[in-house]
Amino acid sequence: MTWKKYAVSVLIFSGIGLVFLFLLQLLQGFLPGNPQGLSGVKWDLSFNTASSFVTNTNWQAYSGESTLSYLTQALGLTVQNFVSAATGIAVLFALIRGFIKVKTNGLGSFWVDMTRIVIHILIPLNLVIALCLVGGGVIQNLKGAKTVSLVEPIAVSADGEFLENAEIDLEAGTVTVDGKVVEDAEIVTEQFVPMDPAASQVAIKQTGTNGGGYMGVNSACCYEKS
Repeated sequence: MTWKKYAVSVLIFSGIGLVFLFLLQLLQGFLPGNPQGLSGVKWDLSFNTASSFVTNTNWQAYSGESTLSYLTQALGLTVQNFVSAATGIAVLFALIRGFIKVKTNGLGSFWVDMTRIVIHILIPLNLVIALCLVGGGVIQNLKGAKTVSLVEPIAVSADGEFLENAEIDLEAGTVTVDGKVVEDAEIVTEQFVPMDPAASQVAIKQTGTNGGGYMGVNSACCYEKS
């Protein structure tokens, strides 16, 4: 390919990925792989997410565990984590060839470069990393999210701030801190526990240097790291 054909191939491939991911988010409420019954993502957030993942920017303005279905995360975001990283590597290879082969025509084939990078480098590498993450405790399943009871209840203020050293009376429904009753305090006795195929996306997120994580707080979440 000449540099023009190579550039056009990159743009066409990225454009198809943009449209596919955009529509996948909009229609996820009607598609399988959605055990929590999440509705479709709003068009502006869908476009923002699709454009950022296709360009390997992966800027995240959503909480993955409560916004995107398993199908959208796996078929949409995880796939883009692979191919957007591969696209960047392929363009770098083409740039290097351009400097080396100054007096020759052609920079190679974008499609061949993309295929080789994904199959021979990214998939084997991230398969090993994903297995290591699963072995270390990162979740990887297709079960629906769970709500579990806490071993001990906690209390938060009306602003959502965790109250330390709080004395909780479950029967009376009161929360006391330093002998004073905290008005409008909320007693939390249950926790939302996501269940999803996270390890497979966390692996490529790290190796592809992508910003988008499976959970809303990315790797700060205990379910994304071993």
